[in-house]
Amino acid sequence: MCAYVRVTPEQTKVPSQEIVLAALSTLPEHNIAVTHTLMRMCHELALNKEVNRMDAQNLAIVIAPNLLWKPQVRSPVSHALACVCSHHRC
Repeated sequence: MCAYVRVTPEQTKVPSQEIVLAALSTLPEHNIAVTHTLMRMCHELALNKEVNRMDAQNLAIVIAPNLLWKPQVRSPVSHALACVCSHHRC
């Protein structure tokens, strides 16, 4: 099951942090744990931004497309897993 959050114009008046927390609260517990681990990793990377050039904006550019996609579009990871699991050529 894929969680997808659509932000309506009315919600844009709500602080971003509240929208993110509301979206996270709809996820299964194991997805929350994975998200927490990913965010900690991103924080650790950003702490070394002078060396690796990965500040919050650059991390968002790299990470977000892999986490967010339209529900009818398969992520690259889910497509690869489907190919492996089905034993068919892609």
